[in-house]
Amino acid sequence: MNMITEIETVDDIVSVLGGNASMARVICKGPSAVSEMKRRDSIPVEYWPAIVAECATLGRDDITLEAIATVMANAAMRRRGGREKLRHDVFRETAQEGV
Repeated sequence: MNMITEIETVDDIVSVLGGNASMARVICKGPSAVSEMKRRDSIPVEYWPAIVAECATLGRDDITLEAIATVMANAAMRRRGGREKLRHDVFRETAQEGV
């Protein structure tokens, strides 16, 4: 199995969960819903907590709500033609600094 080390896309998140059918079970939807999320490069926020919880059971504590938010922000920037990429660890550093 190919171990995804850095989560950058919706596809990466789906892969960590074991594919479309596995993620569909986690979010209580059909595999076609997951395919549509991949096509749109977007996961609706209401599914994030279930995804984070399942990733934790798989030993992927690095996939947090913050990490998913970063993936979604980067996807939105790509859709608008942006080239910069956010990192979720930057959010954490900024919060710790009180900015």
